[in-house]
This record gives sequence, C-alpha cells and structure tokens, in this order.
Amino acid sequence: MEIPKIGMISKNGMNDEPMTLENNGYFGVCPQCRRNDGYANVGPSHWFFCKKHRVMWCVGSNLFSSWKDETEEEQRRVYHEIGLGEFEEIRPLHLLEPLTMAARKGVIDLIDIVNAQNPDFPKWMCLRTVADLLTEQVHHLRREECEAIDRHRSQNRTSKFRSDPR
Repeated sequence: MEIPKIGMISKNGMNDEPMTLENNGYFGVCPQCRRNDGYANVGPSHWFFCKKHRVMWCVGSNLFSSWKDETEEEQRRVYHEIGLGEFEEIRPLHLLEPLTMAARKGVIDLIDIVNAQNPDFPKWMCLRTVADLLTEQVHHLRREECEAIDRHRSQNRTSKFRSDPR
C-alpha cells in the first residue's frame, strides 16, 4: 500500500511547493522561517508543520476532505514518517492580509448600512458611528468566551497517535 502524500496547498493550487508568506500562508507559517511543509491529517484534524524547526499547529477539523480518503493506518504511517510525535505544538504566524481585507469590507458594508439609515450624515460621521458600535462589541466579548475557544482547540491535539508504538 502506498503512503499517502502529505497535504500541501500553494497559491497555484498545485502540491509542488511549501506555503510561505509570499504565496498565501493562509493556514499559518512557522514563525522562524515563515514557511510550512504542508499538513497531515490526524483523524479529521489537520496539522500543518515545519520539518526544519520541528513545530506543528492544528488549523481545525474537517476543513479538507482528504482525511476521509485515508484510513487510520495510513494517517498513522504519515504521522510517524514525518515524526510529528516529536514536534512542538505552537501558534503559527498568520498573514493579516486576508483578515484585514475582510475587516475593511465589513466596515465599508457597515458604513453603507448606517448611511442608508441616515442619508443626511456625511460618510465620516457614519464611520464614527460604526467605530463606536464595533468598540462596544469588542468590549462585550468576554474573556471566558476566548478561553472556551482555546480549550476546544486543546482538545483536538494529536494525543490520539502519540502514545502508540512506532
């Protein structure tokens, strides 16, 4: 049985190059070298990694359908071949550009909504209203909610494969 290829995504959609900040490291890159070497599936979870610096990070579960085409044995083999059990789990460096672009579009949409409701307001006054609304929402995001998100991520660690013999 052939060992499945390690998942890789690049800007041209081909599996031929690691992601870098320059070619859209949307799922994060190693903070040291600003690259990643693709991802491996652990169950439905997707773990991106940097072989050079022996670090890895989980980007979520069931985002890519590739895990459905792999047996647990195949996933286990890839996991051990890469050596992910010896890698350190980190928070990757993320590109801010997609987030910045989405936030900018969201703010522009909100300004348009406020302006539609108050057509006599100049755009700058609408922007001030939107800024006040967003600030209020940010202050209402409770610390407990952020901690719950972190706890959920911690539960998706790769402990499933770590204790098994090679």
